[in-house]
Amino acid sequence: MNILSYLLSYQQKKRLEREKEITELRFNAVKNQLEPHFLFNSLNSIGHLLLTEERMKAYSHLESLSFLLRNAINNSSEIAVPLTEEILFTKKYLEIEKLRFEDKFDFEIIVDEDVNTQFPIPKMIIQLHSENAVKHGVLHKEIGGKIEIRVGFKGAKLIIEIEDNGAG
Repeated sequence: MNILSYLLSYQQKKRLEREKEITELRFNAVKNQLEPHFLFNSLNSIGHLLLTEERMKAYSHLESLSFLLRNAINNSSEIAVPLTEEILFTKKYLEIEKLRFEDKFDFEIIVDEDVNTQFPIPKMIIQLHSENAVKHGVLHKEIGGKIEIRVGFKGAKLIIEIEDNGAG
């Protein structure tokens, strides 16, 4: 083997190692965005709907879960996403959580008309706080949990408020 083929082989090996590291980092980013516990419980809830022959409801929730997975994979390398994407991601997440917890809570997302929904915001910032509102707020209620997400301006600042009527 001459020095040129050795260098090419070494460079190819290093390139493959970098690609493997990038793939592992992307996979971990997706895994960290949607915790496995949530995914498996969601699939079990959808499976329950299939067993009770609520096929259309199961299909709807399967579509939501598919959207979440696709979005997490496609945006795994992004730091910010348009507000509209984050709102839709959060809506799909809350729909699945509502199914999982048998309608223990309702939610509402209110976006003021003057808000530019293409404005970039940190990825999963609304979803993460909504998840906390579910886990530490409304799940402790027997019935009647409510999560309200409001997006609007106060002065020149974009304000995102997430409020629940639970204990948290």
